[in-house]
Amino acid sequence: MSESIIAVLCLAAACWLLRVTFVLVPAEKLPAAVRRSLDQMAPAVLAALATVEITESASDANPVGMATTVLLLGLVAFVAYRWRNLTATVAAALGGVAVVDLLLPLAVGG
Repeated sequence: MSESIIAVLCLAAACWLLRVTFVLVPAEKLPAAVRRSLDQMAPAVLAALATVEITESASDANPVGMATTVLLLGLVAFVAYRWRNLTATVAAALGGVAVVDLLLPLAVGG
């Protein structure tokens, strides 16, 4: 087997073990540090998605797309800081992704 297949299988096993653990072990029995870290999981995933979007737009040679992406990320960060509400932050992020992925190509002719 190639190294990449072994790596994928190891990651799949680790992911499966984590999922099974959270199904079989009630949240009350988890250590406090684990419960606190789980509260930060959704914002971390949102930040990872934003990073991928910015990296993709920055790799393009399109300054309009890059500027729009950075401005929209700033808007999402402002919403997150101002209201401290995950739902509002996700809604702003989804709106930003819709603008970048759906409307921006129409505006710049791409």
